[in-house]
Amino acid sequence: MSNRFHKDLAVLPREAVEATYASTIAQVNRLDEERQRLYMDKKLRSEVIKFAVNKIQQPPLIDHPELHANLVQAINEKHEFDRLLNGRDELTARLAVPRHRLVQAMGSFYERLTVSTKASEAPHLAAEMEMFSKFFEMQAMVRVYDGHQGLHAELDDARRALLETVKAINREDRKFTQRLNANNEQSRPLRREAGRLRAYLKGIPGTNPAPVPEQVEEFTLRLAAGNSLSIEEFAAMLEHGGLTKFEETEAPAAIPKKRSTTAMRRAEPRRGRRRPGKRDP
Repeated sequence: MSNRFHKDLAVLPREAVEATYASTIAQVNRLDEERQRLYMDKKLRSEVIKFAVNKIQQPPLIDHPELHANLVQAINEKHEFDRLLNGRDELTARLAVPRHRLVQAMGSFYERLTVSTKASEAPHLAAEMEMFSKFFEMQAMVRVYDGHQGLHAELDDARRALLETVKAINREDRKFTQRLNANNEQSRPLRREAGRLRAYLKGIPGTNPAPVPEQVEEFTLRLAAGNSLSIEEFAAMLEHGGLTKFEETEAPAAIPKKRSTTAMRRAEPRRGRRRPGKRDP
């Protein structure tokens, strides 16, 4: 790098440049840590939403619940919704017949049992006893329905509450994206400045500045956070060595083997005597 890029540094003591370089590296490291933390938080929110919409069966483990009140709320609301849903399914499986059908059947039985009819149309004793038995059974089922009449309302309220919480988490995800973009905008000029300072310090005898931390690519951060990548993103990582880093060692040059003169023989046309044919004189 030419001296004109270091003109402002040349007038400063070496210790001042070293201190500025160390401060710049500290800011770069802080932004890198913040970026990694943001990606982990985004992954945690994604897992909570997947649990809320039944894409996964178990909620993620939240190490610091005091820092993620809305995520804890979403998990608790999902548990409450599942409890009410299971209660409704058990009730439906136990009763089987809808309440309005029970009420209609009870009205029909009551009319046949109480309204005076002709003797020829009146039910016989066995049928009357069976109708009374079914009437009392249906009456007990209706009482069970009435005892759980608030269950559906509670289930609807739990569904709406969970939906609103998930929407709030999605809105926070947009803010996380804005913070990630701001992080990139802050980190880029700092890395350039750190590279300029290090290049200047390397030109001073007796100095050995530490290297600038390598910038972790977005694909690597998303993969470390457990987020899924597309096939195109995996191909890009493989092309640029983002999945694994190998030490580049120079392989010894292979000694070319000499060709054996006996193995390679020159192909020459082989001429022989023609066998006499019909046209030969």
